[in-house]
Order: sequence, then structure tokens, then C-alpha cells
Amino acid sequence: MVKIRVAVLGFGRTGKKVVREVIKDPNLELVAVVRRTGGKNLGNTVGDVLKVKSKALIWPDNRLDEVIKKTKPDIFIDFSNHEATTKNIDVLARNKVGIVIATTGFSDYEIKKIKSYREKIGILFAPNITEGVNLLIEMARIVSRTWSECDIEIIESHFRKKKDLPSGTALEIAKALGDDKKILLGEKENGLKKHKEVVIHSIRAGGIVSRHEVMFVTQNQKMTIIHDSISRTAFAGGAIKAAKWLYNKKPGSYTMRQVLGL
Repeated sequence: MVKIRVAVLGFGRTGKKVVREVIKDPNLELVAVVRRTGGKNLGNTVGDVLKVKSKALIWPDNRLDEVIKKTKPDIFIDFSNHEATTKNIDVLARNKVGIVIATTGFSDYEIKKIKSYREKIGILFAPNITEGVNLLIEMARIVSRTWSECDIEIIESHFRKKKDLPSGTALEIAKALGDDKKILLGEKENGLKKHKEVVIHSIRAGGIVSRHEVMFVTQNQKMTIIHDSISRTAFAGGAIKAAKWLYNKKPGSYTMRQVLGL
């Protein structure tokens, strides 16, 4: 059996979960971890740092070209940050290595730049990589189309130090349900809500991993769709499914909707 050779960009809390799950998967081989230059544990093996069976080295991102040439990954899974992704995508495209991007916080300019490489490599862009959130978005689309008279409110909750406000996932949900120009953050002006406005409320508290709620409300009824990521392993599972799907795909820009057949 030929294993898919996987390299991981980012070695923070979620990146470490991804690395552990890649190592466990019999169909994958972890060949490298790449993190920011100046980060911890550079030059060590993943096995030594995480106390697992892996000889994959932890590399600085300023040697990314060398990493690719020496370890020959088939796919990169990216849990770094939007600035690193925007910088590193050029090296991956030059070396014809596809990428699953599970990072958030991109500006419109950064997204445009990343997608400009879609004719060279496979790029799977997923603001939220979990299967459950993507199913939530699909269900919310159906409700929004069918129950058009509803007011829509989105509540997203994350851990205290999450930088994105609102979350990239909440914005993706809102865009799927309405006009970009009618997405509001927090309270409505004068407390009044216009029809078809989608309002996002953000909570940052404690160690909440990720929770997204979409409320559909009329004068007499309310329906709420909720997704909770109980552990960061949920992100790892989605990323691995996406990487397997992207393997050997033609260059192009893809989403989790395609991975899940939605």
C-alpha cells in the first residue's frame, strides 16, 4: 500500500493534534513539520517532542523549499496563520505540492493571492475544516431558502485568546445565507433589525474550543442549528479527510462541500 506523504505547517495546539492523528493513520506518512522561524523545538524530531513514533523533523519555514526537496511531501496540511500561508503558498506552487488550508483570518487580498495559484496546484480552502460545521452550513442554506421570512442570528463562541473576531466560520455561514452587504456584527443600529440582515454575535471565554449557533426566528417560532467542536481533534479529522480527497486531484480551488459531496 502506498502511503500519502503529508507535511504539516504549524505546530501550535491544533497543529500538534493534527500531527498526532496523521501519525496514527495507516494510510498516511508524516514526513515533516514546518513552523515559524525562531519557534520552539526546531531541528528536533516530532517523536522526541510529542513522545510518539516519528522521525519527522521540525523545520523552520525559511527552509520550506529545502523541506520539500528532501522529504517529497504529496500534500501539506496548513494550521499556521494567514500571514505564513500567504508567504508559503508561492514555494508550494513552485514545487507543485497541493495544500489543505485550515487557517483563518485572511484579508480579501490574501485570499485573492492564494487562489491565484489554483492553476498550478490543488488548493483546498476551508475556514472550518470539521465535517459538522460544513453540514451545519448546508442545513442552514436549506432552512434559509425554505423559510425566507425568518430573521437570522449567528452566535459564535471560542476560547478567550482567539484572534479572529468574528470567526472565519461565522462569516462563511453568514455569506452562505445572505448578501455580504447585509452582514452585521453585534448589535443592530438603534436596536432595529431589517429583513434579510444576518447578525453575528461573538463570545470569547475560557477554553471553549468552538461553537456555532444559527437561529431562525419568526413571530411565533424559533429553530436553532448548533455545532460544537468538543476537541481540537475534530479539526484534525476533517483535515485528514480533506488531504486524502485532494491527493492526486488536478490543480484547482476546492472546498469542503466537494470533499463531503454536498
